[in-house]
Amino acid sequence: MSGTVQGVGYRAFVLGRAHALGVSGTVRNLPDGCVEVIAEGAADRLASLLEYLRQGPGGARVEDLRLSWHEATGKYTTFGLVHAGWGSPKEGPSRRT
Repeated sequence: MSGTVQGVGYRAFVLGRAHALGVSGTVRNLPDGCVEVIAEGAADRLASLLEYLRQGPGGARVEDLRLSWHEATGKYTTFGLVHAGWGSPKEGPSRRT
């Protein structure tokens, strides 16, 4: 996602929605100001998450959302935040980005 998506609680918003939907994967800020979401789950739950991603939390403005669909890998068992400078969800100390 691009637009006003960093510094507005977008990752926490995605994390909460993904947990509620039972979707697994990750969400992270990218150095270019975008947010990346990798999600696996049932098609109907992913469709619901996609609608939330387009909306975002109050204060966010999603200008562009690029999609790439792939076969599920089964790599993710839960949904987590990937923190800047760390390679996997919830690994290492939390950092502001």
